[in-house]
Amino acid sequence: MRAYAARGETGVTRHVFDEITDKNVVFFNVMIRSYANNHLFRDALLVFNTMSNCRFEPDNYTYPCLLKAFSGLNSLWVGLQIHGAVVKVGLDSNLFIGNGLVSMDTNRFHHFENGVCSCGDYW
Repeated sequence: MRAYAARGETGVTRHVFDEITDKNVVFFNVMIRSYANNHLFRDALLVFNTMSNCRFEPDNYTYPCLLKAFSGLNSLWVGLQIHGAVVKVGLDSNLFIGNGLVSMDTNRFHHFENGVCSCGDYW
């Protein structure tokens, strides 16, 4: 499944995912990441909703992919909910999650041209 996801074959990845009867958080993470990496952000969100409905807890691999998907959707409200969930479960000091949060904020609020942000900040 990961090999198909890495090659960008989301349809095949989804087919394999759907055939797995004993899913765990790893399979959900691969599917979410596959969609997020291929700019299918709404599909990533739907898989996350299914994961939640199946009572699987997101982990430190789930959140960066979710943040990427929400950043792609320009959904600040949902991104803030994910940020709150990250803090609640104590993963806010995780490097990859922190990078995802910064990336989400940067993509949402800052647009750079020649090293200058549209809000006037220099980065």
